[in-house]
Amino acid sequence: MQTDNCPETASQETLSPPEEVRVTGFRLELIHFLRRPLHGVREVLSEVSAGVAAEDFFRDLSEESKKQLFCQQMASVLPLSGRYTLNLSVSMLADAAFVEQILAQKLGRKIIIEIQDPGSLLRLNSVEQQTIFTAVKRLSAGEYQVWLDDLYPEHLYAWSRSGLIFDAVKIDCHLFRQFSQSAAVFARLVRRYRDAGKMVVVEGVESSEDYIICLRSAADALQGYFFRQEWRRLSLH
Repeated sequence: MQTDNCPETASQETLSPPEEVRVTGFRLELIHFLRRPLHGVREVLSEVSAGVAAEDFFRDLSEESKKQLFCQQMASVLPLSGRYTLNLSVSMLADAAFVEQILAQKLGRKIIIEIQDPGSLLRLNSVEQQTIFTAVKRLSAGEYQVWLDDLYPEHLYAWSRSGLIFDAVKIDCHLFRQFSQSAAVFARLVRRYRDAGKMVVVEGVESSEDYIICLRSAADALQGYFFRQEWRRLSLH
């Protein structure tokens, strides 16, 4: 798919020249599955120029720029083999036209959607939350897998109200560090997360010790620096 075939709401705008220069390429991080026959799944992460504070840069992007970046990521990985997870924010899911255009691409066998900021749901009223739940259901009905990224225990109740069981939920690196001091405590966290998702993916795996803790916890998949030799990069410049 070419960039001009991206959702119309995103293709109206492009990244401004300063933003375009700062996004230097995409890192394709392998997701290592332990118990399921899934191979070649990678998360697409944008990389920025040296000296640019990545967290601030992505936080300050306009909604249209975020959509355009999503389109650039999608266009970059479509010629490649394997499956790829792309990040969408809760606010992007609230744009029904954007969601419908994603559905129109019919790329569910290639693209997995990750909701990157599940905590944002807590700031919405009940009507707004229902709009998000409807968008997720539409994507799932369109054969897209939908994952929850960076899910924290305090987010679980709000998402459970949807009645949805996500294809995967992800434990981020900070939560992993907090709970992995005790293998038993971490295993309980993984079991709790299984109520929200069919699979539990652990981010921030950096060492063989981390790997063993996750293996014993019955997590389904791992991601992190430990697998850096299998990362790939796509340059934009």
